Amino acid sequence: MRHRKPEQRQQRPFGQRDIATQPIAAERKLETVTGFERVLRRFGIVDRDTNLSKHAAWSEFSKVMQDSEVRRVRKTLELQQRGGLFSQICELEATLAHFTPQQLARLRLRLVSNDFRMYTPAE
Repeated sequence: MRHRKPEQRQQRPFGQRDIATQPIAAERKLETVTGFERVLRRFGIVDRDTNLSKHAAWSEFSKVMQDSEVRRVRKTLELQQRGGLFSQICELEATLAHFTPQQLARLRLRLVSNDFRMYTPAE
C-alpha cells in the first residue's frame, strides 16, 4: 500500500468546512405540530385553525388508522409493513393520497359522528 506524501495532500484553508458538516442555521424554527397531526391537517381531516393537544391529535390519528375503508385501501397499495411511528405516518399519508375527495368527505363524517367502522380482523 502506497501512502501519499504530505505535500501531495490537498490542504483546505483553516476555517473552511464542507456544507454537509456545517451546523443548522440558527433561524430555523422548531416544529410545534407533530407529524401525525400534520398529515391529518394536510388531508382536511382536522381543521387547520384548531389547536389540538397531542393526545387529541393522537386519538384522531388512531381512529383514522383503524377505519375499515382506510385499512382496505392500505391493503390494496401493498405498502411495506414496518414497525415504528414514522412508517405508520408515511403509510397513512400514502393511503390518504389515494383517496378520492368523496372518500375523504365520508371519512370526515364518520369521524365527526363517532360512527367510524373499526377494523375487525377475520378469525
